[in-house]
Amino acid sequence: MKWMKRLAIGLMALLVLCVGGLFLLPAEWEVTRTQTIDASPAEIHAVVSDWARWPEWSTFDTMDPTMTMNPLPDDTTSVGASRSWSGDQGDGEMTIVSSDPVTGFSFDLTMAGFEPLRGTITYETVDGGTLVTWTDKGTMSPFFMRPLGLFMDAMLGPHFESSLVNIDELATADAPAEAPSED
Repeated sequence: MKWMKRLAIGLMALLVLCVGGLFLLPAEWEVTRTQTIDASPAEIHAVVSDWARWPEWSTFDTMDPTMTMNPLPDDTTSVGASRSWSGDQGDGEMTIVSSDPVTGFSFDLTMAGFEPLRGTITYETVDGGTLVTWTDKGTMSPFFMRPLGLFMDAMLGPHFESSLVNIDELATADAPAEAPSED
């Protein structure tokens, strides 16, 4: 019987360590990806800042085959405009928080059962085009959700990368062709 008592004490100590470890994990998470696109910030902004264009490039729109988009508002580009959906992977809404054709676009995303997150897509003119940086930041709450934060980069990063490639294709296709130089 002594061994059962020791086993029970050992299991309780392990449980206390695991729960205590949850408190040591960061509550905040952040995922960032960048891509240089051979287009102006305004050309990129025309693709990124319009909810009506998101299905053209956002791979998140195809993650859940059961996802149904709710009708878009008449204004899909102004601060306060939102898009919402429902599906097996959850219901959600995104709302434009800021939108500037020179510096970028930000939005709040809320999904049932999760803390809201802030997404930003910024533009920086660099040699070779525009450096586009997509960052999502959020908080894992309650504390027992914190381990999920360790996997956010692996879960979201590939979607950011694919979406940035799609933005590149659309923005460069939308960009006016340069006139041939006369030498």
